[in-house]
Amino acid sequence: MNQKFEYLKHVPTSDDEDLSQELIDSVSKSTGDVLELADENGVSPYTIVNIRAEGDLYSSDERSAAAGRLISYLIGSLFGRWTGTNGQNITTQEILMFGASHSEGIRDQLIKCASELLPQEANQIESELNKNLGMDYDEWLKNNFFQDHHCSDYRRRGQRIPIYWQLESPNRAFSCYIYYHNIDQNTLPKLRGQYIDPRIEELENELETLNAQTKDSDPDKELLKRKEKLQNDLDDVREFRDTIDEMIDDGVTVDVENGIWENIKEWDRYEVFETGLPKLKSSYSR
Repeated sequence: MNQKFEYLKHVPTSDDEDLSQELIDSVSKSTGDVLELADENGVSPYTIVNIRAEGDLYSSDERSAAAGRLISYLIGSLFGRWTGTNGQNITTQEILMFGASHSEGIRDQLIKCASELLPQEANQIESELNKNLGMDYDEWLKNNFFQDHHCSDYRRRGQRIPIYWQLESPNRAFSCYIYYHNIDQNTLPKLRGQYIDPRIEELENELETLNAQTKDSDPDKELLKRKEKLQNDLDDVREFRDTIDEMIDDGVTVDVENGIWENIKEWDRYEVFETGLPKLKSSYSR
């Protein structure tokens, strides 16, 4: 059986049907639902998906959606949502941060998690994700996962109920994910002290170095551009820090009795969600 597209299999089974040319031709010509085709042909859904994978019959949208489901599963595993389901020893996280140089960033953590969960695909998982998403998966995770994938997949009775929350600074110099079901009174202080403060210190140190390097009367133009970007990023993260401080002072956490969407509305008053969230609002306004 082909292991390359393991994560594309909607309903894996241990069935080992004989693949007749008639079956292969039928599946190849059909664009129907996997479960319907399996029922029509009297085979397992695994077999249908395997035929499509072997024949490279998936559309780009199907491949992107499947890659998104894999990433969602990996994030859930890192947050402890799926810990222990298959016996793997995954180190759980409370916060997943982009571009974290003081500790492992979300990119490294995802690949390490994938290597534990899908050891057969460890050497090719990054390239497969990038190929199926049509871009670097880290870029997709930051710019597309929350609003285009997660908020669409997680809904109840038409209402969006995302459980992996992407928080960002106004101009996106700081971005991270937190897990709704793990949020308590310590989440925001930990975000502030263990993630935001080190990022600010990192930017301040780099800016100080660039200030020294651009003291000459004719400084390097690229260094000046980098210096300007660093200053903008620093201002952005400091503004985000001040907002988180305000939320801490206000005692913001979550009340599970109110439900996910009501808690989202409370948090979104501070405008800390990923920038696509306002486009998703349908039942309230600030």
